[in-house]
Amino acid sequence: WMLGSNITEVGWPACGEIDIMEHVGKNPGAVHSSLHTPASHGNTQHSEGIEVPDFNEEFHVYEAQWTSERIVFKIDDTTFYTFEPTQKTSDTWPFNDKFFIIMNIAMGGNLGSDPQYESDGLKNGIDPDLSNARMEIDYVRVYSN
Repeated sequence: WMLGSNITEVGWPACGEIDIMEHVGKNPGAVHSSLHTPASHGNTQHSEGIEVPDFNEEFHVYEAQWTSERIVFKIDDTTFYTFEPTQKTSDTWPFNDKFFIIMNIAMGGNLGSDPQYESDGLKNGIDPDLSNARMEIDYVRVYSN
């Protein structure tokens, strides 16, 4: 995923966030691409998902084609989501500045918490038998026009 480099000056979500691909462990094979802006954060209003049944057997190419007009998300050259707000303001389009890439494995939280394992009303639902997780990456490329 990517986060606006100006996060220390303007904070989140004003810096913008581009989630190129999110796999959710409680729903294997479901991949989401999402955007967070000041006008649309919290319950992730700008998001689309696609099923990738062999996500854990084959490498796939996850892509965000980001221009000044739109962000197009693809998996293996197949477009499944395009974000293109008609009015671009700092609230709807905080994507004019530099961003940095973050690669991580997140556990639990609002998106990843599995209700069957939650306790005390917290979004902490992780399978207690989970002892490790692995993220395998063939390559990361960034192109600029």
